[in-house]
Amino acid sequence: MLLTFVVVETRIAEPLLEPSLLRNRVFSGVLIAAVLLNFAAYVSLTYSSIWMQSVLGLSPVTAGLVALPMPGAAFVVSVSFGRVMHRLPPGR
Repeated sequence: MLLTFVVVETRIAEPLLEPSLLRNRVFSGVLIAAVLLNFAAYVSLTYSSIWMQSVLGLSPVTAGLVALPMPGAAFVVSVSFGRVMHRLPPGR
């Protein structure tokens, strides 16, 4: 799907993501870091849920309720970090 996206974006007049942006090392680095962070977050959530159910003996609903504050915390951290990042110069 990624390859199809890249091929389509390079051939249309008004792409969603300008292909020249991917040549920028900082922009590409941020994209790669974001993908790795999201992958790690989803993997850890999956294994944490399995661990809570098998080791701690929680029911699936209880394990879900225990994990529920994590998205709220992620939202608060991302909003706070976004505000800080807007004050820093580009490249930091």
